[in-house]
Amino acid sequence: MIQAILDSLAKQWSKCDQEVFIVAAILNPIYKISPFTQLGIFTNSGVYGILSQLWQQFYQENPPPTRLSELYDYLDNKGVYKMFLRFVASLKADTTGKAEFSDPLFMYKGVSFSDQPLFPLQKLTH
Repeated sequence: MIQAILDSLAKQWSKCDQEVFIVAAILNPIYKISPFTQLGIFTNSGVYGILSQLWQQFYQENPPPTRLSELYDYLDNKGVYKMFLRFVASLKADTTGKAEFSDPLFMYKGVSFSDQPLFPLQKLTH
């Protein structure tokens, strides 16, 4: 029975748009690239390639030229993402039980500006 379930999951996984799920994990500030570090295809250039492909698929345009530097900032905790991990850790440590604090989309509010458009990576999360 367990093997049948695993086989069914593997079959469904092979049919789905896997890149969307992979990017969702990478853009989750709790995990980032850590689940994929042992897989050679998920180098910085591999991640950039997947993000570029999805950008074109979602928005029917080339990705903004600033997205590569933003990706590096996100992965290396620099630039606008410099304090992001600390903000995420604070949300995770909050004991009030607010469900939105564990929502990655809510976490991205910590690196956005209310009166400005979203950065490209932030736009992909929505």
